[in-house]
Amino acid sequence: MSQQSLRADIVKTIQERALIVTNIILDCCLILAWVLAAFIVNKYLVPLLDEKGFDLFLLNVFQWSSGILTLGIVLAYAIRDFLVIIFRVQAEIKVEKERYAKSANKRTP
Repeated sequence: MSQQSLRADIVKTIQERALIVTNIILDCCLILAWVLAAFIVNKYLVPLLDEKGFDLFLLNVFQWSSGILTLGIVLAYAIRDFLVIIFRVQAEIKVEKERYAKSANKRTP
């Protein structure tokens, strides 16, 4: 493997991993933004509405359902990102294991 090929391979690997890490960071930031928004709404806006009875119940149902749906989507993408990392590492381990087996076979007479 030439020096140029090795550099290109390293750069490609770094770019792929940086993209995955960036996706995970963005997923976490979205979850944090949602938690802060939910806190602000519950702390400051809901008391201003002064809802009671069935209206308060509907407001709570809407808040919970929108929260679960939003977090569900973000968690699905975060899980996908983690699975991509796991599958790529497994593939790399398999390739290295095969390389090791081939080199071990060449050394034995």
